[in-house]
Amino acid sequence: MDQPALSSIDDAAVREVIGKFFTSRNAALALTGPLPAGLSLGLPSGDVQHPSVARPIADLPMPLWFELGGPPLALSFEVESGTEVSRNSALAVAQIASQRALDQLRKQQGIIYDISHQILEAEGERGIVCLTTDPRKKDAGLVLGEIRRILNDLAANGPDELELDQLIDDVRDFVADPRSAAITATDAARRHLLGERLISPQQMIMDTGAATRQMVQKALTLAEKTLMVGMPEGTSSSDPSLRMLGSENHEPVPGRSFERSLRGSFQGVPSKARLIIGADGVSLVDQMVTTILWEDVRGLEYAPHGISLHGIDAVSRELQQSWFAKANEAFALIEHHVEDALTYRVETS
Repeated sequence: MDQPALSSIDDAAVREVIGKFFTSRNAALALTGPLPAGLSLGLPSGDVQHPSVARPIADLPMPLWFELGGPPLALSFEVESGTEVSRNSALAVAQIASQRALDQLRKQQGIIYDISHQILEAEGERGIVCLTTDPRKKDAGLVLGEIRRILNDLAANGPDELELDQLIDDVRDFVADPRSAAITATDAARRHLLGERLISPQQMIMDTGAATRQMVQKALTLAEKTLMVGMPEGTSSSDPSLRMLGSENHEPVPGRSFERSLRGSFQGVPSKARLIIGADGVSLVDQMVTTILWEDVRGLEYAPHGISLHGIDAVSRELQQSWFAKANEAFALIEHHVEDALTYRVETS
């Protein structure tokens, strides 16, 4: 991600972050051997700084799909993660689904090369399972359908005993491998900082063995209604059960309307496009309505030909000076509503 606002950060802001986060109570050192003689961490004690709580995007029309900015096909869905057993059950889902996909989609059909999985810890009792694979564009829809079929089969029938036994064998092999020491130590450091229970290698084996067929099925309870699919760039999903992100329109904010300018018409701005600025926020109406509320603004970027307004959840809109009649007045209204601390200029070469 580009970081154009870095140029506006001063020494005081950097020192404030250092003073808050670079402390001994907010750090953990992971070692795979004995403590070196004379090792010291010369940090002030400070306070523990747990990760900030993420604010969920409201009213997402899940299950949904959107176009990724690259070649992979990605799927994610929520899982229960309030206990060690539920987290291990979610991991079992990801591992078994990935192995089935490799067997069926690579070895049998030859339409993917690899598939990876990741478990993301969310705030509270929820986590997220992510699956990422690499089909050719022409096979993206087919691969999506096959992976969903694998997940639905796991939800309906669960894994077989051989798959569960294989998970235990894999963990035993991992624990026995000397190269796992760095991963285990790093995980222990993470758990220490987050205040979670430390897990020994033997406990890992026991927890994996505790994941039953029913627990794996239960881990998929939220999968269908929280499914998000990122389609490879240049492709789309024709699955009728998935809604396209951004396809659900809404009413623009009430306020003053700025119509397309004559110059804007020559630049390809749609004839019915308009910019609406009101007390609650700003809406851009072209093929669809994009609204950024003032309370959700995270940056106002000045560029040579106009501005870009950045909001939460990666919502961003560029507005060029030539697109709308009386654009100077429109930009002045936007500037009036955005705090000075959130404005910055892009350095031009």
